[in-house]
Amino acid sequence: MSIIQISRIQVRRGQENTTGIPQLAPGEFAWAEDTEHLYIGKRVSEGANTDENSRILTDKDLTNVFGLLVNASGANTATVYKYKFEDPAVNPYSQVRSVQHKLDDFVSVLDFVPGGLVDNLDSPRLQTAINTIFSTVTNERKILRLPAGVFNIVGTVSLPPYTTLVGEGPDATTIVFKEDPGFPSAMFKTLDSKNIHIEGMTLRYEHDLNFISAPLLSLDNTKSVNIKNVVFGNLSAATTVSTGTAIQLRGNSPSDISLASTGDILIDRCKFVGVGTGIHQSTGATNRFTIQNSEFGWLGNRGVEMWGAVPGGYLGPQYGIISNNTFNHIDHEAIYIGTPTTVSASYMVTSDNVFGLDVSQASTGTAIIAFNDEGNVSSNDRFEIYDHNISNTPSYYNPLVSGNAKVEIGYTHSTVIEPNTTYKPVLRIPLTDTQQMATISYKLNNNNMSRAGTLTMNTSPNTDGTWYSSVSDYYNYSEVDTNSSLNLTFSTEFAYSTSSNYVSLTCLNQQDTSSAVGATTTVFEYQLTLLV
Repeated sequence: MSIIQISRIQVRRGQENTTGIPQLAPGEFAWAEDTEHLYIGKRVSEGANTDENSRILTDKDLTNVFGLLVNASGANTATVYKYKFEDPAVNPYSQVRSVQHKLDDFVSVLDFVPGGLVDNLDSPRLQTAINTIFSTVTNERKILRLPAGVFNIVGTVSLPPYTTLVGEGPDATTIVFKEDPGFPSAMFKTLDSKNIHIEGMTLRYEHDLNFISAPLLSLDNTKSVNIKNVVFGNLSAATTVSTGTAIQLRGNSPSDISLASTGDILIDRCKFVGVGTGIHQSTGATNRFTIQNSEFGWLGNRGVEMWGAVPGGYLGPQYGIISNNTFNHIDHEAIYIGTPTTVSASYMVTSDNVFGLDVSQASTGTAIIAFNDEGNVSSNDRFEIYDHNISNTPSYYNPLVSGNAKVEIGYTHSTVIEPNTTYKPVLRIPLTDTQQMATISYKLNNNNMSRAGTLTMNTSPNTDGTWYSSVSDYYNYSEVDTNSSLNLTFSTEFAYSTSSNYVSLTCLNQQDTSSAVGATTTVFEYQLTLLV
């Protein structure tokens, strides 16, 4: 018969707070019943570093990590962290800090959510986190981080001064504005605020199409704003959306623009997709703003629209820069600067933007950029419809820029003018409802001559609804064959202006009566500047 022996290991046990922990033999265990601490003995004679008992961590210690650190090698929580402690080049300069203080350097919104779960975040808890970090602890403002996940917001979340919200990227952190029966004023809203920073997330409506007019972000009487790498709307949109506003700007109406309560705004590397309007100023004055490196698309209204002023009212937007953006699939104007101000000009600069073929094409007569005030410049913007219509006859040609502005198309175009042709259109300029002047700096080159000069076209409407246009030509030349430079003559043509809304600059390439040299294939290179 087999004999089975069952042995039970006994360990020393007692009350740590009453008798303390005795010196244990090497490998001997002791259990403190009152503190629930477990110890094992060791000896230097057997190779240990000390003769003191070592404490073994158990699950009871997980709730008191900082307490353990207090007792670690006689250290305390003020000395348990030192930046790059093991790097001799850094160690002499880094300072000791508590672990608690170190961890408080980074604040996640989930620190204010039960269980730290994304699904438990709602509007009140987000508002509590924002108020705690940016309203009540004014001397320790931090970055409030929003981790990856989808957060649903119902109602308006207010952003006090110095609010800094940073997500993990537009493809990771998404905040959804769910429908509210009360139709709130905005998902995020500032009021009499300053130093707002939002970065690295997507803000969108609950429904992809035709939601409400309440904006995703409303900046009211707010200065010093940075919005970076944020997607507003639905990136998967494949049709223009008629409602919803991504960013709304509102301010007071001072007679002196320097007193404007809304300004110093930077919008950088953002996307505005699948909403009605990208950026909308509705009331008051906005002083100094920059919109750059961003994308606007599938917008049923406009990309950027700035109203702000009414006849007899105060200033609207002033000193704005809109640069290095792309605009595609926009039903109306890509950029619209509203009614004239009563005190001064707008001084807007648009530069190095790209406007797609389908911008402003939903209705005839709608300009790609509309400046309804003075002092504005479009510099080196690329209008793809202009490039397209150089070699293609348009059915209708909407204005590139209307209002009051200087339009500098800084890049060079080139076309070939075949010999013995009648007046061939070499460029087409869309008409506005007012006078405009075109300055064309050009070069003509063929085997017989080289010619460079400036063409000036003046186009104006008559009172009877017709138009007139004239062109002057001032140039210098060098010739291989005498009088060969006279073979090319420029004129204007309105043959299609009534139905197609443009005037053509034409070029005749035929032998001049005073020249003994026949016409030849000629390359026409030019740059266009418009005063509209």
